[in-house]
Amino acid sequence: MNLNPIYTDPYSPQALKQEWSELCLAIPRLRIREAAATLNVSEAELLATECGSTVTRLNLDWPLIFESLSATGPVMALTRNDFAVHETTGLYTVTDHSDDGCRVESNTVNLQLLTQVIHVAFGVKEASPNGPRFSLQFFAADGSAIHKLYMTAASDLKMYHALIKQLTSADQSQHQAIQSPPRFNRFNIATFNSRRVTQTTTHLHRDTEDFYSGLIKMGIVSPLVETSSSTLTFLRPDLFHPVLNKVAAQDLYITICVRNYGCIQVYQGPIQNPPVSG
Repeated sequence: MNLNPIYTDPYSPQALKQEWSELCLAIPRLRIREAAATLNVSEAELLATECGSTVTRLNLDWPLIFESLSATGPVMALTRNDFAVHETTGLYTVTDHSDDGCRVESNTVNLQLLTQVIHVAFGVKEASPNGPRFSLQFFAADGSAIHKLYMTAASDLKMYHALIKQLTSADQSQHQAIQSPPRFNRFNIATFNSRRVTQTTTHLHRDTEDFYSGLIKMGIVSPLVETSSSTLTFLRPDLFHPVLNKVAAQDLYITICVRNYGCIQVYQGPIQNPPVSG
Protein backbone atom coordinates (compact mmCIF):
# COMPACT_ATOMS: atom_id res chain seq x y z
CA MET A 1 0.00 0.00 0.00
CA ASN A 2 1.42 3.37 -0.98
CA LEU A 3 0.65 6.19 1.42
CA ASN A 4 1.51 9.70 0.30
CA PRO A 5 2.20 12.50 2.81
CA ILE A 6 -0.63 15.03 2.90
CA TYR A 7 0.72 17.58 5.36
CA THR A 8 3.83 19.73 5.35
CA ASP A 9 5.95 20.01 8.48
CA PRO A 10 5.95 23.69 9.53
CA TYR A 11 7.68 22.91 12.83
CA SER A 12 10.70 20.94 13.85
CA PRO A 13 9.80 18.48 16.64
CA GLN A 14 11.60 20.77 19.10
CA ALA A 15 9.64 23.83 17.97
CA LEU A 16 6.36 21.92 18.03
CA LYS A 17 7.11 20.66 21.53
CA GLN A 18 7.74 24.23 22.66
CA GLU A 19 4.49 25.45 21.07
CA TRP A 20 2.58 22.67 22.82
CA SER A 21 4.21 23.43 26.16
CA GLU A 22 3.35 27.13 25.90
CA LEU A 23 -0.22 26.32 24.91
CA CYS A 24 -0.65 24.02 27.92
CA LEU A 25 0.70 26.72 30.22
CA ALA A 26 -1.81 29.19 28.79
CA ILE A 27 -4.69 26.68 29.02
CA PRO A 28 -3.78 24.22 31.83
CA ARG A 29 -6.57 21.68 31.29
CA LEU A 30 -6.34 21.60 27.52
CA ARG A 31 -6.75 18.10 26.09
CA ILE A 32 -4.23 16.84 23.56
CA ARG A 33 -6.91 16.53 20.89
CA GLU A 34 -7.79 20.21 21.32
CA ALA A 35 -4.12 21.21 21.42
CA ALA A 36 -3.47 19.36 18.16
CA ALA A 37 -6.40 21.12 16.48
CA THR A 38 -5.18 24.50 17.75
CA LEU A 39 -1.66 23.89 16.45
CA ASN A 40 -2.96 22.41 13.18
CA VAL A 41 -1.18 19.09 13.66
CA SER A 42 -2.25 15.59 14.69
CA GLU A 43 -2.24 13.97 18.14
CA ALA A 44 0.41 11.51 16.99
CA GLU A 45 2.73 14.36 15.97
CA LEU A 46 2.39 15.96 19.40
CA LEU A 47 3.03 12.72 21.28
CA ALA A 48 6.07 11.92 19.14
CA THR A 49 7.76 15.09 20.38
CA GLU A 50 7.95 13.43 23.83
CA CYS A 51 9.65 10.23 22.60
CA GLY A 52 12.63 9.45 24.79
CA SER A 53 10.97 11.18 27.73
CA THR A 54 7.37 10.40 28.70
CA VAL A 55 6.44 8.67 25.43
CA THR A 56 7.75 5.42 23.92
CA ARG A 57 7.27 4.55 20.26
CA LEU A 58 6.13 0.93 19.99
CA ASN A 59 6.34 -1.93 17.51
CA LEU A 60 2.95 -3.29 16.47
CA ASP A 61 3.34 -6.89 17.62
CA TRP A 62 -0.36 -7.67 17.80
CA PRO A 63 -0.18 -11.26 19.17
CA LEU A 64 1.98 -10.02 22.05
CA ILE A 65 -0.27 -6.99 22.63
CA PHE A 66 -3.44 -9.10 22.70
CA GLU A 67 -1.94 -11.74 24.99
CA SER A 68 -0.56 -9.19 27.44
CA LEU A 69 -3.64 -6.97 27.58
CA SER A 70 -5.82 -9.97 28.40
CA ALA A 71 -3.68 -10.49 31.52
CA THR A 72 -3.26 -6.84 32.55
CA GLY A 73 -6.47 -6.64 34.56
CA PRO A 74 -9.08 -3.87 34.32
CA VAL A 75 -8.24 -1.05 31.92
CA MET A 76 -10.17 1.94 30.63
CA ALA A 77 -10.84 1.57 26.91
CA LEU A 78 -11.49 4.81 25.01
CA THR A 79 -12.78 5.28 21.48
CA ARG A 80 -13.91 8.61 20.05
CA ASN A 81 -14.86 10.47 16.92
CA ASP A 82 -15.63 14.12 16.17
CA PHE A 83 -19.00 13.88 17.94
CA ALA A 84 -18.64 11.54 20.92
CA VAL A 85 -16.20 9.80 23.25
CA HIS A 86 -16.81 6.32 24.70
CA GLU A 87 -14.99 5.27 27.89
CA THR A 88 -15.49 1.84 29.45
CA THR A 89 -13.54 0.19 32.27
CA GLY A 90 -13.17 -3.57 32.49
CA LEU A 91 -11.13 -6.58 31.44
CA TYR A 92 -9.65 -6.37 27.94
CA THR A 93 -10.31 -9.94 26.86
CA VAL A 94 -9.47 -10.58 23.21
CA THR A 95 -11.82 -13.33 22.08
CA ASP A 96 -10.86 -13.44 18.43
CA HIS A 97 -8.19 -11.88 16.22
CA SER A 98 -6.75 -12.10 12.74
CA ASP A 99 -4.40 -10.11 10.51
CA ASP A 100 -7.23 -7.62 9.99
CA GLY A 101 -8.38 -6.92 13.52
CA CYS A 102 -9.64 -8.22 16.82
CA ARG A 103 -12.79 -8.68 18.87
CA VAL A 104 -12.73 -7.72 22.55
CA GLU A 105 -15.58 -8.92 24.73
CA SER A 106 -15.60 -9.15 28.51
CA ASN A 107 -17.71 -8.16 31.48
CA THR A 108 -18.00 -4.54 30.32
CA VAL A 109 -15.59 -3.91 27.43
CA ASN A 110 -17.18 -4.70 24.08
CA LEU A 111 -15.44 -3.53 20.92
CA GLN A 112 -14.05 -4.42 17.55
CA LEU A 113 -10.71 -3.02 16.41
CA LEU A 114 -9.48 -2.89 12.82
CA THR A 115 -5.75 -3.26 13.41
CA GLN A 116 -4.78 -2.85 9.76
CA VAL A 117 -5.84 0.82 10.02
CA ILE A 118 -3.38 1.43 12.87
CA HIS A 119 -0.10 2.94 11.71
CA VAL A 120 1.69 3.87 14.93
CA ALA A 121 1.43 3.15 18.65
CA PHE A 122 2.85 4.79 21.76
CA GLY A 123 3.23 3.96 25.41
CA VAL A 124 2.42 7.17 27.27
CA LYS A 125 3.11 8.41 30.80
CA GLU A 126 1.31 11.59 31.81
CA ALA A 127 0.72 13.49 35.02
CA SER A 128 -2.66 13.39 36.75
CA PRO A 129 -4.02 14.53 40.14
CA ASN A 130 -3.65 10.93 41.33
CA GLY A 131 -0.08 10.46 40.16
CA PRO A 132 1.39 9.14 36.89
CA ARG A 133 -1.11 7.77 34.38
CA PHE A 134 -0.03 5.11 31.90
CA SER A 135 -1.63 4.23 28.58
CA LEU A 136 -1.31 2.52 25.22
CA GLN A 137 -2.43 4.73 22.34
CA PHE A 138 -3.03 3.71 18.72
CA PHE A 139 -3.16 6.05 15.72
CA ALA A 140 -4.00 5.93 12.02
CA ALA A 141 -1.67 7.02 9.23
CA ASP A 142 -3.09 10.55 9.35
CA GLY A 143 -2.12 10.82 13.03
CA SER A 144 -5.70 10.64 14.33
CA ALA A 145 -6.45 8.55 17.41
CA ILE A 146 -8.14 5.21 16.76
CA HIS A 147 -8.15 3.68 20.25
CA LYS A 148 -6.60 4.30 23.68
CA LEU A 149 -6.15 2.04 26.71
CA TYR A 150 -5.53 3.60 30.13
CA MET A 151 -4.26 1.65 33.11
CA THR A 152 -6.43 1.88 36.22
CA ALA A 153 -5.75 1.48 39.94
CA ALA A 154 -6.60 -2.19 39.52
CA SER A 155 -4.34 -2.78 36.49
CA ASP A 156 -1.18 -4.88 36.71
CA LEU A 157 1.43 -2.16 36.09
CA LYS A 158 4.26 -4.69 36.12
CA MET A 159 2.60 -6.41 33.17
CA TYR A 160 2.10 -3.07 31.44
CA HIS A 161 5.73 -1.97 31.87
CA ALA A 162 6.98 -5.38 30.74
CA LEU A 163 4.82 -5.07 27.61
CA ILE A 164 6.16 -1.58 26.86
CA LYS A 165 9.73 -2.85 27.26
CA GLN A 166 9.08 -5.75 24.87
CA LEU A 167 7.39 -3.53 22.30
CA THR A 168 9.84 -0.62 22.40
CA SER A 169 10.90 0.33 18.88
CA ALA A 170 14.50 1.04 17.93
CA ASP A 171 13.12 4.21 16.33
CA GLN A 172 12.44 6.77 19.03
CA SER A 173 12.44 9.73 16.64
CA GLN A 174 10.51 12.78 17.79
CA HIS A 175 9.26 13.37 14.26
CA GLN A 176 6.05 11.63 13.16
CA ALA A 177 5.43 11.38 9.42
CA ILE A 178 1.79 12.02 8.56
CA GLN A 179 0.24 10.24 5.61
CA SER A 180 -3.11 9.75 3.94
CA PRO A 181 -5.33 7.40 5.96
CA PRO A 182 -5.99 3.98 4.40
CA ARG A 183 -9.11 3.73 2.29
CA PHE A 184 -11.44 0.84 3.04
CA ASN A 185 -14.99 0.58 1.73
CA ARG A 186 -16.10 -1.31 4.79
CA PHE A 187 -14.67 -3.33 7.66
CA ASN A 188 -13.62 -6.85 6.82
CA ILE A 189 -14.32 -7.96 10.39
CA ALA A 190 -17.48 -6.03 11.18
CA THR A 191 -18.77 -4.95 7.76
CA PHE A 192 -19.62 -1.46 8.85
CA ASN A 193 -18.72 1.38 6.58
CA SER A 194 -15.68 3.59 7.08
CA ARG A 195 -17.12 6.73 5.49
CA ARG A 196 -17.40 9.90 7.53
CA VAL A 197 -20.98 10.83 8.37
CA THR A 198 -22.09 13.59 6.03
CA GLN A 199 -24.57 16.35 6.76
CA THR A 200 -27.21 15.25 4.26
CA THR A 201 -30.05 13.09 5.49
CA THR A 202 -29.75 10.62 2.61
CA HIS A 203 -26.08 9.92 3.31
CA LEU A 204 -26.68 9.89 7.06
CA HIS A 205 -29.31 7.18 6.68
CA ARG A 206 -27.08 5.10 4.41
CA ASP A 207 -24.14 5.43 6.81
CA THR A 208 -26.31 4.40 9.76
CA GLU A 209 -27.62 1.34 7.93
CA ASP A 210 -24.04 0.23 7.23
CA PHE A 211 -23.27 0.87 10.90
CA TYR A 212 -26.18 -1.36 11.93
CA SER A 213 -24.94 -4.16 9.68
CA GLY A 214 -21.72 -4.08 11.71
CA LEU A 215 -23.67 -4.32 14.97
CA ILE A 216 -25.53 -7.34 13.61
CA LYS A 217 -22.19 -9.02 12.82
CA MET A 218 -21.08 -8.31 16.40
CA GLY A 219 -24.27 -9.80 17.80
CA ILE A 220 -25.31 -6.45 19.28
CA VAL A 221 -28.44 -6.07 17.16
CA SER A 222 -30.70 -8.93 16.13
CA PRO A 223 -31.00 -9.41 12.35
CA LEU A 224 -34.76 -9.52 12.99
CA VAL A 225 -34.75 -5.87 14.09
CA GLU A 226 -35.82 -3.53 11.31
CA THR A 227 -33.12 -0.90 10.77
CA SER A 228 -34.08 0.60 7.44
CA SER A 229 -33.94 4.35 7.02
CA SER A 230 -37.72 4.50 7.30
CA THR A 231 -37.55 3.36 10.95
CA LEU A 232 -34.57 5.41 12.10
CA THR A 233 -35.10 8.53 14.19
CA PHE A 234 -32.32 11.10 14.43
CA LEU A 235 -32.25 12.94 17.73
CA ARG A 236 -31.63 16.67 17.88
CA PRO A 237 -28.49 17.44 19.95
CA ASP A 238 -30.48 19.53 22.45
CA LEU A 239 -32.72 16.53 23.21
CA PHE A 240 -29.91 14.04 23.81
CA HIS A 241 -29.33 14.74 27.50
CA PRO A 242 -33.05 14.90 28.42
CA VAL A 243 -33.53 11.51 26.75
CA LEU A 244 -30.60 10.04 28.70
CA ASN A 245 -32.11 11.39 31.94
CA LYS A 246 -35.40 9.65 31.16
CA VAL A 247 -33.59 6.39 30.31
CA ALA A 248 -31.73 6.58 33.62
CA ALA A 249 -34.85 7.45 35.61
CA GLN A 250 -36.72 4.44 34.20
CA ASP A 251 -33.69 2.12 34.59
CA LEU A 252 -33.92 1.11 30.96
CA TYR A 253 -31.44 -1.13 29.15
CA ILE A 254 -29.66 0.90 26.48
CA THR A 255 -27.03 0.29 23.80
CA ILE A 256 -24.50 3.09 23.19
CA CYS A 257 -22.09 2.79 20.26
CA VAL A 258 -19.24 5.08 19.24
CA ARG A 259 -17.05 4.38 16.25
CA ASN A 260 -14.39 5.85 14.05
CA TYR A 261 -12.92 4.30 10.91
CA GLY A 262 -10.76 1.88 12.92
CA CYS A 263 -12.80 0.91 15.99
CA ILE A 264 -16.35 0.48 17.23
CA GLN A 265 -16.96 0.43 20.99
CA VAL A 266 -20.28 -0.59 22.53
CA TYR A 267 -21.92 -0.32 25.94
CA GLN A 268 -25.07 -2.27 26.82
CA GLY A 269 -26.95 -1.87 30.07
CA PRO A 270 -28.59 0.72 32.33
CA ILE A 271 -27.12 4.18 32.95
CA GLN A 272 -27.10 6.31 36.10
CA ASN A 273 -26.80 10.06 36.63
CA PRO A 274 -25.60 11.00 33.13
CA PRO A 275 -23.36 14.07 33.61
CA VAL A 276 -23.12 17.09 31.37
CA SER A 277 -19.56 17.87 30.23
CA GLY A 278 -17.86 19.93 27.56
